[in-house]
Amino acid sequence: MPAFNVQETYEGDFSTGEGFVSHGLIGLAVSMPMWDLGKNKNQVEVDTESKPVVKFGNIYRGGTKEEARAYQVANGFNDNKFVTSAFVATMSQSSVCNLTPEALAKWKGVIQFGVDAYGLADNLEGLGNVGYSLVTAPSIVDTYARFQGWYKDSLFPLHLLSNNIESRTEYLGDLIGQLAEARKAIWKALGEEDWKVGRASKSKQLAEAVTNGLFSKWTMFVRLHNIYDPSTKAAFVAPGGKKAGQNTRQQIPAITEIFLGEREANAAGKAELEARADKSLSANGRAVPIPAFTTFSAKVQKGYGEETWNSTVPDILEAIRSQTPLATIAKDYSILPGDVEKLSALV
Repeated sequence: MPAFNVQETYEGDFSTGEGFVSHGLIGLAVSMPMWDLGKNKNQVEVDTESKPVVKFGNIYRGGTKEEARAYQVANGFNDNKFVTSAFVATMSQSSVCNLTPEALAKWKGVIQFGVDAYGLADNLEGLGNVGYSLVTAPSIVDTYARFQGWYKDSLFPLHLLSNNIESRTEYLGDLIGQLAEARKAIWKALGEEDWKVGRASKSKQLAEAVTNGLFSKWTMFVRLHNIYDPSTKAAFVAPGGKKAGQNTRQQIPAITEIFLGEREANAAGKAELEARADKSLSANGRAVPIPAFTTFSAKVQKGYGEETWNSTVPDILEAIRSQTPLATIAKDYSILPGDVEKLSALV
């Protein structure tokens, strides 16, 4: 079984107008149970100033735990420490249908995102790793449930995971609390009161969603996101590259849509590309220009950046249309009520 190196080497920002955080990548993805062997300290690349930079990606390998451990020791990965089970999704570059050719050309290597599979403890505040249990797993269970028709509307709050958490190093208690409540709601919708149980659930629906989505090999057209991990242990100082010396966070996968096949996926991707091409927003059936970034509060300008904000505005407009209270929207997106009021004038 070959080993795979996660390559987070996209020369751009997927939270920009290409809409990675808001829209995800639509394409053919493959997932299988794998093991995280840690980082390869010997693997380097040369940046624009010809200085070696250690890649951030981890090494993943399939097979049994014993085989993964032997491969780790033989290659000296992670100082020969223990291997960890992980969820890994790999997407075919040629299948991505909601990025322009110019944006897709920025990829260097494989489109592959992974996260270690840590369980939940009783005390979330004392738990340093919650990305898998509160982001990746619930997003997949929610998506699988909707695909099966078990319920209709998504219960996973993707909009809470905006890029404004990237530079924050403190415990993100409010956000983690909201994600925990979302997981409880998803589990309950599938007939399970114990929100910490997984494959062992007495709910046949939840057990099926967890087993098929997270612990089985599958190949499907999906909407795959790579978003910042809210876990305390996910925060680090970038050792090199464009963000050298800056606070940043590890990124983890989420899946928010499953498509019936290539035709449906391509249609969705084409529609998104066309919608983004005219740089306008739809409000009550009419096209409206994106308001100038400088007209919003300093909180928006500091927390988002112009391109990130422009890709987030459609989600905020949708929340406004759904009659979510303005104060709730402001809190969810870490902006001021006045920013929401400015956008509500477009709806």
